[in-house]
Amino acid sequence: SRFIIEKSTDSVNFSILDSVPAHADSNGIDNYQYTDPQLDSGNNYYRLAEVTDSGTIVYSPIRVVQGPSSGGGVGVYPNPVIRHTALYVRASTKTERIRMVDVSGREILNLQVGGTLNMIPLGNLAPGIYFIEVVTDSGTTTQKILIK
Repeated sequence: SRFIIEKSTDSVNFSILDSVPAHADSNGIDNYQYTDPQLDSGNNYYRLAEVTDSGTIVYSPIRVVQGPSSGGGVGVYPNPVIRHTALYVRASTKTERIRMVDVSGREILNLQVGGTLNMIPLGNLAPGIYFIEVVTDSGTTTQKILIK
């Protein structure tokens, strides 16, 4: 069996992003994770297609993820994010700096970056609420994120 990850911008016409073999532990449960590195502005629709060993295809319910707004928008995703993974920051204009602080105001990181898509490895950050400040050519935006 396989799981095929599909994406759409209109919730009707889907394209394949990736696929992974299906595995299950002795209880029939396994966890999977996928981060779309090309989050589009506006709504992004996702679904899984499970292809069984016999060739039958079963689709999951469609899920929607809001991307950054067009025209100066900044998107931080996934949110919530699982610790030990990565956070992506996408901006419609060049990003200069990304700063993260915890709820007490303590600076966790301060990175000079470039481009419109940046990845932040989270390492061993404790679960909780953090604030991401993104400085771009268009100004400064702050967004709240939850690390699980």
